[in-house]
Amino acid sequence: MKEIKYFKKPELHDPILIAGFSGWANAGDVTTRSISYLTQKLNAPIFAEMESDPYFNFEANRPMVEIQGGQIVSVVKPQGRFHFYQSPDEGSDLIIFSGDEPHFQWNHYLHTFLDFAEENSVSLIITIGSSYDQVLHYEEKVSAIVSNPRAMNIARELSLPLLEYTAQGSVSLLLISEAEDRDMTALGLWAHAPFYIHGTNYKLCSKVIETIARISDIHLETAELRAAWESLERQINNLVEKNEKLRQQIKEISKMTGTEPFRPSDTIQESKVIHLDEFLKKKDDS
Repeated sequence: MKEIKYFKKPELHDPILIAGFSGWANAGDVTTRSISYLTQKLNAPIFAEMESDPYFNFEANRPMVEIQGGQIVSVVKPQGRFHFYQSPDEGSDLIIFSGDEPHFQWNHYLHTFLDFAEENSVSLIITIGSSYDQVLHYEEKVSAIVSNPRAMNIARELSLPLLEYTAQGSVSLLLISEAEDRDMTALGLWAHAPFYIHGTNYKLCSKVIETIARISDIHLETAELRAAWESLERQINNLVEKNEKLRQQIKEISKMTGTEPFRPSDTIQESKVIHLDEFLKKKDDS
């Protein structure tokens, strides 16, 4: 498989492949932050990567170049990397994929991705995605997308609601569709982020990771994420308490929740958006 470069081929037992892509389906940074948290907490090394040239427009997503003393020491292109984690118990091992959503040749990209999964005897694919929705900041709603009855049973065992969504799609959603065509088991975890808050939603990240831990039967500590969110939530609540317009908006959302789908293309007034990075900056400056 020339599109996949292996650095090593670890022996993996009944592996579960967890995939997250930056790009469209990354509201609240849930996808990218959850994947990076997993790879860091599990000390999961890279063992393979996907070739980037056929799939990316480098003018739109330029390579990162590091220069020291007038010499180029590293060039990092848009890419997809496969990490692995070997469970110390008899449970499933993990393959964790972190990558940029491709610009071109989605069908070929997905075929290559699923060929890799079959080559490594992956028993279950879990994708992570997120979008802005009419939910409140104290909620932690994660829905499921399923490829077959086995994935449906997993969703039911976890009491995950099934996603209702009509809007532009991401490569992670098409991955589940392609997996269904191959009769492969794929489960999408879709987080619903409040559209009036922009920035990393640690609450949803922890919910996604805790769900993955239950599926894989691997212990994953999320106290760090929970604590980060609790600190931000207190500041958000204080801001809401002092802002009559924002408080009224949230009251209206609470009445509408679940009555009609939120479209990602809906216009959001900038004045009604809370930017979490501003809270973090103020905290760092204090």
